[in-house]
Amino acid sequence: MAAGFSTRMGEPKAFLPWKDGQTLLSYQIFQWRQAGFQPWVVLGSQHLAAAQPHLAGAEVLVNPAPELGKTHSIRVGVEGIPADFQVLAISAVDQPRPAWIYHSLLEYHLRHRAWATVPVHRGRRGHPTLIDRRLREKLLDLREETLGLRRLLQDLGRRVQEVELYTPEIFLDCNTPADVEAAAAGCDSVAQE
Repeated sequence: MAAGFSTRMGEPKAFLPWKDGQTLLSYQIFQWRQAGFQPWVVLGSQHLAAAQPHLAGAEVLVNPAPELGKTHSIRVGVEGIPADFQVLAISAVDQPRPAWIYHSLLEYHLRHRAWATVPVHRGRRGHPTLIDRRLREKLLDLREETLGLRRLLQDLGRRVQEVELYTPEIFLDCNTPADVEAAAAGCDSVAQE
């Protein structure tokens, strides 16, 4: 998801410099592809033209009303991807992760035929969330006023698989320029245990 207005950041998050000469958006697309996913990026129309150089390897969907929140972007994504998807990963552009995290979650999710899978570190849930296609209709019903994805995971209860990944990277969330700068400088020092 990259359709937001980035009001706290002051500029579009998706195009901020990240690692290895990549932007947050191009880095994430590359990492998802390395983990075996086909990335679909949900953008607001306000960012569509500027996003073109950063979209190599991704399909694009446009959220015509990003002001309706993250759940609207999820619904746009679910409506736009092939209905026979096996696993949907929901990730925000400001939450970059290395491919090994995505790959570990996917392996666990498939092996356990999970309804939903989330990473955990020291008892706390992080991101991204993997969702099985059995929940497609539930995803299409998500709304901000009913707590969206959080509520869906609460309702699933014990059917949500938690995967301990032994890294605080699952909590990384770049909301401000200082967050991005600190994370980009320190992300190489966070090791997989």
